[in-house]
Amino acid sequence: SMTETMKARLLQANAFLLSMPGVPCVFYPHWKKYRDFISPMIKARKLAGVNSDSEVKDIYVDRDNNDKGLGLQATIVGKDGGYLILCLGTKAHASGFDGFELVASYYETNDCGLGKDASYQMWVHRCQSEDITSIDTAEKQPEVKSEKFMQNGRILIRRGEQVYDLMGNIVK
Repeated sequence: SMTETMKARLLQANAFLLSMPGVPCVFYPHWKKYRDFISPMIKARKLAGVNSDSEVKDIYVDRDNNDKGLGLQATIVGKDGGYLILCLGTKAHASGFDGFELVASYYETNDCGLGKDASYQMWVHRCQSEDITSIDTAEKQPEVKSEKFMQNGRILIRRGEQVYDLMGNIVK
């Protein structure tokens, strides 16, 4: 169905964005709907230590006769010896890479008409930093509600006990 096709492509797009250098952003409605898929992608990025200074190495692309991309594989260098290997489409059927663990993956069967073309894998070689121990626990903390309000003509955000301006600065 169309929604399955959209879901597969949306998840592939998020896997790509969350693997690449930079400061990625997850669209909130996608997070709400596909949290179970996107959360492992974020974990993979953190475990590999991928950040805005990361480098992309070794990109391989499979193409068919019409020159349409069917698969992509890229290695992203994280910090402290961490690496992330992103596999999309036909490339996302690797049986493993030595020293890497599969942290996030998705294989859409032919019910959306895309088959192997709709898959992704995120393989991680963990970085050596000590701060990765908190990754699993961070996801289980209760959600803190935030509310916007006006004060002296300024829009402020109350989140828990703290009040912030629109730039994220704490307001006394």
